[in-house]
Amino acid sequence: MMLIDPVGRERVNFAFQDALNGNSTRMERHLEFGDKGYWWEVVIKPAYNTVGEISGVSYNGNDISEWVRQQAAAERHQQKLDEIAFVQSHELRRPVASIKGLLNLIDMGGILTQLAPFSTMQQQIDHLDDKIRLIVNQTTWNKKF
Repeated sequence: MMLIDPVGRERVNFAFQDALNGNSTRMERHLEFGDKGYWWEVVIKPAYNTVGEISGVSYNGNDISEWVRQQAAAERHQQKLDEIAFVQSHELRRPVASIKGLLNLIDMGGILTQLAPFSTMQQQIDHLDDKIRLIVNQTTWNKKF
């Protein structure tokens, strides 16, 4: 037990006792050795003999530093996507929605839609609005699953 740092010793002791009662424990810890830091995963669980009785405790430790770094990078990436989605859905869609509303007000009689420039403007605004929605949906896709 002297190899286990004092901060985690109490938790490990409890997990060993809990394993002897048939329960498993999984812990993650950040450890510092010299000038390097590591993330360490420890799984403590009951060990069973051939007749299914608890005969001891299994202690398995793994260096999960790379996994933790990848998770942090994925979270930063998702945060950037969320920021892009916000800008797209609020900052770009607001003027598009305003233009669409103004075009509808201007053409309340439906006469201007027969004019080619007005019709083209309406189609292009609709196309831009669709593209903005597509970008927002693509950047928030991960959250749906």
